[in-house]
Amino acid sequence: MKPNEDIETNNQDDEEKNFKKEIDFLSLMKHPNIVQFIGWTVWMNKKAIVMEFMHTSLQSGKIYFDIFCLFF
Repeated sequence: MKPNEDIETNNQDDEEKNFKKEIDFLSLMKHPNIVQFIGWTVWMNKKAIVMEFMHTSLQSGKIYFDIFCLFF
């Protein structure tokens, strides 16, 4: 194994650990004023955090909830 391969492997391990920490933290966040964590997925070889998305209709003034993905 080349030295650069060791660095790349360590970076991937760190990324995995950081992603897991973020998932663990978001899954604990429960409050009416915070958008909710829904889950995570892998799409086209990219990890994504799936969260609730809140927006207001300009026409009706109603609040709507959708889902969005934050890709890493």
